[in-house]
Amino acid sequence: MVKINTHATFKKVSWKEDLSLQEKRLDTQHQLFFEILNRLIDHQDAKTKSELLNNIIYELLQYIDNHFKYEEDFFKRMNYPKLEEHKQLHHKFSKQLAMFCADMSKQKPNITLELISFLSDWAKEHIQKADLDYKNYL
Repeated sequence: MVKINTHATFKKVSWKEDLSLQEKRLDTQHQLFFEILNRLIDHQDAKTKSELLNNIIYELLQYIDNHFKYEEDFFKRMNYPKLEEHKQLHHKFSKQLAMFCADMSKQKPNITLELISFLSDWAKEHIQKADLDYKNYL
């Protein structure tokens, strides 16, 4: 997992128009990811087993399942040449997220901060790079 400063304070992330994939539903889904991440940031000090945190994680899991399916189907319809590589990134993310959920259920110390760090990195690396690569093939 990620080694982080336990006194770190995460800044909220914001959607920027240059992240747009020029597909309304995908853009709306990505904006929702930012909203979920920001709620985690708002509640980064909540107890690992809190109902509020559990609800946010549940929403995140539902989001990931729906978003990855839609995005992969969309890229397939658009004949995106890097679809299989992109699916592997999604699969790796899902496995890592499952590990975070397992650690949260064990109430591992600092796991919420580690999850926020992981999701923030995902927003930077995946949405801002891997997803935007699709625009090179429009």
